[in-house]
Amino acid sequence: MWWSKDEKKSNATIQAREEDLYHDKSNSSQPSLSSNSATEVGSTGEVTTQRKLYNRHLQLIAIGGSIGTGLFVTIGTTGLTVGGPLGLLMAYCLSTLLILLLTSATGEMVSYMPVDSPFLNMAGRVIDPAFEAAASVNFWVMQSLYIPFEITAVN
Repeated sequence: MWWSKDEKKSNATIQAREEDLYHDKSNSSQPSLSSNSATEVGSTGEVTTQRKLYNRHLQLIAIGGSIGTGLFVTIGTTGLTVGGPLGLLMAYCLSTLLILLLTSATGEMVSYMPVDSPFLNMAGRVIDPAFEAAASVNFWVMQSLYIPFEITAVN
């Protein structure tokens, strides 16, 4: 996000440079990393890779992390067949709204009082220490059940 004209101009320049690099297929100045390169078998030539993450890479990593096998299993077995496309879209919008509200509230509380493991610690501070213990056990059970669910989803 830019706030001044200089930042807007530099951001536009960076984006234009990234787009040029993305669309440029030649890249003749970079060493080849393919197996059919012109190096000999015993060659010890130094080949380096560029370590750059662009915005599109981060977006794809985020999408890949959020789309798991559970999404596809749930859509195919119950969501789409029982509710139809409109019901699936409405359920998605409702769950997204609830997650947005929860994330915003947690962000506000953590920025007011930063603590470790804010989701569980804030439950104990705001509601009750017993609720913190129950939420911790619930979180542990949920995380431990993900492994068998992913194993059965693959089969």
